[in-house]
Amino acid sequence: MSAEGAECVSQGASERAKRASPLVDVPQMNQSPEGATEKPMTEAIERIAMKSIYGSLADLLDYPGANWCSLVESCGDLAAHEKPESSDAFTNFRKGVVTLSLSELQEVYTRTFDLSPVCALDIGYHLFGENYKRGVFLANLRETEAPFDLGQEHQLPDYLPVLLRLLTKLDDEELRSALIVDCMIPALEKMLKTLSEGENPYRHLIAAVNTKLKSEAGAYPATIQRAHLPILQAAAFSAETNTDLF
Repeated sequence: MSAEGAECVSQGASERAKRASPLVDVPQMNQSPEGATEKPMTEAIERIAMKSIYGSLADLLDYPGANWCSLVESCGDLAAHEKPESSDAFTNFRKGVVTLSLSELQEVYTRTFDLSPVCALDIGYHLFGENYKRGVFLANLRETEAPFDLGQEHQLPDYLPVLLRLLTKLDDEELRSALIVDCMIPALEKMLKTLSEGENPYRHLIAAVNTKLKSEAGAYPATIQRAHLPILQAAAFSAETNTDLF
């Protein structure tokens, strides 16, 4: 274990000892006289927790910086409040990176996402390649993201951490459904096929993101009308037919 890795482990143990509350402060839920939990309050709490998790996942998928120890330790907090499938993915990611020095982690990150187009964090590339349709996709995303501060000033609009942060701000269910179901999940599935061939720790983080997105996608009623943007319809066609658009 490197000196930085040992320091990270020690720091993580100290932080966990001090943290007695969950990652998201959850208010007490109102109950009826019969003790039944009120559905609107439950749904509101779940939405707050979901948005907090997307923000943490976005931070973990950014290029590792000086604060990477605390970000890695956030995996432990996330795992404690997740279902087994997500919990295992978070735990495996933490195990894979916690002993690495910052420079080692940066090398793994660069090798995974920057030097390999098949694992690039630019979602539109996985959907459209260099096809002109990606340009339309980026333009639509840029317009949607414009009102928010998502860290997009130095990244393309389809950069995965930017899209995850967009989900913490976006309340329009049609747009959320279109973005998650027609765009993000199909792209992540392609990335996972490539990452599954090795022991790269980031495959566990991508799997955790994919699982969380599928969890939200499953919560939408089957009758919801997803945003009727031509570029999103094209992405949906690609996913349904399992064919590439380029």
